Amino acid sequence: ALGVAQMESLPNYIKSKRDLAIKYQNWGIDNEYTFVSESLNSQSNYWLNCVITNNKKNRDLMLKVTNESNIMTRPTWTPMHKLSMFQHCQRTDMKNTESLANRIVNVPSSPILIN
Repeated sequence: ALGVAQMESLPNYIKSKRDLAIKYQNWGIDNEYTFVSESLNSQSNYWLNCVITNNKKNRDLMLKVTNESNIMTRPTWTPMHKLSMFQHCQRTDMKNTESLANRIVNVPSSPILIN
């Protein structure tokens, strides 16, 4: 019964998350920030919203200002090739991954919008 109830509310959660993503994207356009958005011919559930800053310094400043203002943000996860358990694994040049990891901020993504 719990699973059925959760499945029934899923479309509303996804709609709410997509609405939040649009608000973030519009704010980003007005403030010269880029938010991760869905690719053409796809439909994201926007379970996690992320902003891409220009550089690590701007990322760190955004993290400082938002967290000091009680807006809980965090840097993105550590790329897998940087984790000790995968240090020995074969990989190619990871400069794009490392560049993004140094610039992405995860922002609040609750499905319940508070205006």
